[in-house]
Amino acid sequence: MIRLLVAALVLGTGVGTAGAQGLAPQAVPPAADPPVIHITDRLLRGPEAQAALAAFEPRTSRSAVRLQQAPTTTYRLGQTQTFKVRNLGASSTQFDQIEFTLKAQTPLLRLWVETAELEGRVRDEDVEALRRALGEQTPEGSVDPDAGIIANNHDTFGQPPNVDGDGVLDVLLLDIRDGRSAGEGYVAGFVDPLDLSSAGNNRDVLYLDTRPGLVDDDGNRRGTAGIEATAAHEYQHLIRLAYDRDETTFVDEGLSEWAELLNGYPGRSITYLGEAARYNVALFRWSSDGSEVLDDYQRAGLFTTYLAERIGRAATGGITQDPANGMTGYRNALVDAGAGVTIEEVLSDFHVANLVNDPLAHPYRYVTPQRTGVRAAGTAVADGRTGTTETPRTELDVQSGAVRYLTWTFVDDFTLTMDVPPSVDGDLATAAERRARLRVRAILEREGAVDVRDVTLGTAAQTFAGSFDRVTLAVTHIDPNSRTTRIAYEAAWTNASAFRVEPVAYDDGVADTYALVNGTGAGYATRFVVPEGALLGTVRLPMYYLNEFGDDPPDTAQRDFNLTLWDAAPDGTPGTILFSTLITDPRPTSDVFTNESQTRFLEVDLTDDLAGVTLPEVLYVGARNDGDDSNYIVYSASDYTVENASYLLDAFGTWTAAWDVTFTNGSSLENHVIPVRVEFLIPRTAVPVEAGPELPRVAVLHPNYPNPFNPRTTIRFDLPEAAVVRLAVYDLLGRPVATLLDGLTPAGSHTVTVDARRWASGVYLYVLDTGTQRLTRRMLLLK
Repeated sequence: MIRLLVAALVLGTGVGTAGAQGLAPQAVPPAADPPVIHITDRLLRGPEAQAALAAFEPRTSRSAVRLQQAPTTTYRLGQTQTFKVRNLGASSTQFDQIEFTLKAQTPLLRLWVETAELEGRVRDEDVEALRRALGEQTPEGSVDPDAGIIANNHDTFGQPPNVDGDGVLDVLLLDIRDGRSAGEGYVAGFVDPLDLSSAGNNRDVLYLDTRPGLVDDDGNRRGTAGIEATAAHEYQHLIRLAYDRDETTFVDEGLSEWAELLNGYPGRSITYLGEAARYNVALFRWSSDGSEVLDDYQRAGLFTTYLAERIGRAATGGITQDPANGMTGYRNALVDAGAGVTIEEVLSDFHVANLVNDPLAHPYRYVTPQRTGVRAAGTAVADGRTGTTETPRTELDVQSGAVRYLTWTFVDDFTLTMDVPPSVDGDLATAAERRARLRVRAILEREGAVDVRDVTLGTAAQTFAGSFDRVTLAVTHIDPNSRTTRIAYEAAWTNASAFRVEPVAYDDGVADTYALVNGTGAGYATRFVVPEGALLGTVRLPMYYLNEFGDDPPDTAQRDFNLTLWDAAPDGTPGTILFSTLITDPRPTSDVFTNESQTRFLEVDLTDDLAGVTLPEVLYVGARNDGDDSNYIVYSASDYTVENASYLLDAFGTWTAAWDVTFTNGSSLENHVIPVRVEFLIPRTAVPVEAGPELPRVAVLHPNYPNPFNPRTTIRFDLPEAAVVRLAVYDLLGRPVATLLDGLTPAGSHTVTVDARRWASGVYLYVLDTGTQRLTRRMLLLK
């Protein structure tokens, strides 16, 4: 992961205090958190483990509880004891005899520390923090912050094996023998199934790592949050052994990933949704490849989190106790919850939620705080503004349980034909059987409103009437236990666009440098010459954030900024703000690494926001830090030797040319540009046609005006026919703020005035519900 180095802005007259930070490319990666190697599942699959599990009789009834006995041995703090610990670095099964010292105990817990680690690596405050997290208190956002990991996991997943009958969990804090060298991947913690027998310790044991789990390879202390989250993860595995000895890996690891979130920990970053090649994989795939398996952990944890939001914690946690495996266990959980939906429906909704993830678009959303920013990236098929009006017949494959997202932008009256081919080499199933494996939804977006429709497979065309900013097909394979399935599609649309698109980009797509925009209100801007009469359409910004370059702020920190347009001041620098809107980045948090050379762009369409706005001859486009958090924005810079086209704004309101910026490590932004890209919409020559007034063909919810506003704004909506309509305002948590309209409303265009004098500043959602459509937009109140 790249580290941002402290630097200074060198102005034309001296060294400024704007507080930029930057880093030139490095020849070797800097020190970063080494990857975690997961070992428990592999240990559970071994023949010795299976023998031990077979000898240990799991609970055959989900309601059965092994009787707890009073401990037969009395332990005192400071006492030492030798434990058998598996040497994971050995080529064959090998146990080391390691001495541990008892440092803490409760009625449910004994916390042992490898005696050698007490000579400096493990401190009393570490022991106390871990004891408290396991036994008394978990972070805010936990299912019960006033309970520890042990109690929360018991309440959710069930009771542990309690193989020795004393009802106590032995936690061993040690330098796990995993055969690693400094900087290499490491085992953060594990459960050894042999501990359920005399071949191991014949106890309920969790193993947690101290190096680099607690202290990294450079001697820096990392705190205990990481090993606490590992304990929550691994303890689910241990509890599962009391009920089920051979669960599908995807299911078991998904439950353990969810256990981390359940106990209030950030969980792993979700990055696999950024590329089709990473999410079009079999749902239950569990790869032996060290990189691919990280995607498998993400996918399993995310699906389990979504399932828990649909059916509840109790039913989801009950999967741990169900001896049934895979899809059967999921189906049983849905029955237990009385959910009234099938697992196939849930799987389809899961893939749509990963694309839409709107707080009011139940069931296509996440409410778990760590997952509200998840958003999948679709595969672009066509842009209607380029003049194309059809997509020829195309075939693609969808892996079992996976999804493909296909996106068309700026199309009108979209007509789609989609079906399985008559026959597929190697697939003997009938066309009807292959159709049954698939479910397709069309996600229709216009002016910020989202509408999800079912698509019927077959030879008949299906038309979605109206003008759309974006049409995305979520093609879901809903049978994870069957084979890859092929589907064919073709599409046509009318091109009512009165514009041709002129893209402008100065960069080559390569990120040479990353720099921090430090301070509230600070930002950057890049200059563009506006074609005569043009409007601004799509903007692409090189948006990164401080939490993608280290552990502070955490992965869950808000990632937002003010997308801003300026005109040019007389001296050529950015001048007056013409437009500004707060953007919450929908992309998943993703760490930035030294070997990452391609610039990551965030795409924002401003077509509707700037409709009718006359642009100046020279326009600056960029971003500024929002004032509500310290997760400041980071930009990349790319080679550009023609002229200085970018400027940096410090927290005091002073602009500096990018070519005048030099960093303390000796690198500079000379001959670089901050790679903002834009698309101008240039009107085509058209013959005006007289047209009488006509009713809209579909319900439309327009952007409010003005926006931002204080304290009044106007909302306009169109109805194709009379309907009972409800127009209401909600905060970002989905809580109702005001009902603006509720009743029978005639067809046509309508306006409603909002008076927000008694509301707090912030972002609000306004929702139009017509009975057949539910349309949502955002508005910003600034007081």
